[in-house]
Amino acid sequence: MSKPALNPSSPKAPRHFDRHDWASGYCNVEKELNKASIKPIKGNIPKELSGCFYRNGPGRLERNGSRVHHPFDGDGMITAIRFQNGEASLSNRFVRTKGWQEEEKAGKFIYRGVFGTQRPGGGNRKCL
Repeated sequence: MSKPALNPSSPKAPRHFDRHDWASGYCNVEKELNKASIKPIKGNIPKELSGCFYRNGPGRLERNGSRVHHPFDGDGMITAIRFQNGEASLSNRFVRTKGWQEEEKAGKFIYRGVFGTQRPGGGNRKCL
């Protein structure tokens, strides 16, 4: 039997939902970084925390004013956050498929997305 949904008046329920914070996960990433330092907003990173957190997800969601209609249609990006000696650093790289390279060179979307983003001009187009 599944658990019931969390009651909004429950002490464990989030007290505030910030749409801006949520949407920040879908911002367009313009450049790659190499071991950029990350400073905590509050508190400290425990010195015992050592390792790497990887994120595989969309990076670029817009090209030359055209935006994808689904985050999964964005250009793929691998992000690594490294923790060592109470410090954190971030590195990220776009996934350099043939299609990504062609769109980088053209400065615009050439291929349609798989999850609902049509290439400008309609549906009779190549799909990667």
